[in-house]
Amino acid sequence: MQRSMLLVCHAADGRIATGNREAVRRVLARADYDVRAVRRGWFAITCADGGSVELVAPGLEGTHTFRRAELIFNAASWTEGVLQLVMSIMRAGGFGLLDGLNATRVMITTPEHLLHYPWLPEPPLIIRGPRHLATALGHAVTPHLFALASR
Repeated sequence: MQRSMLLVCHAADGRIATGNREAVRRVLARADYDVRAVRRGWFAITCADGGSVELVAPGLEGTHTFRRAELIFNAASWTEGVLQLVMSIMRAGGFGLLDGLNATRVMITTPEHLLHYPWLPEPPLIIRGPRHLATALGHAVTPHLFALASR
């Protein structure tokens, strides 16, 4: 089953903002990610642990606005590496995560972003790490998946 999630960037006044494209590029340049450009603004990413995700990020490689991105993956591709990648992109780019277009709650990584999403009916959910992200997304957390993260 394929699943999509949206990364969106908002400023403190609630308006749409431009994400930090250079910081996201640095995340993707790390050695534990194999990033292959599928077409302009679309990347297939494989993590060192075998997890994979597609990132649709218009404006990431150029100078256009970089306000949103989409993550596309299969249920079988959820690994610790994918969860860590999503967290890293959220932190680096200043993005909130919406679990689909009908989501009523955005997930954020820093308390500073609590006021950036005034248009939502529920306050944002602060995600502290990959295990918390997995739980918030309803992904089954297995002990071996996070054994290395807790060391």
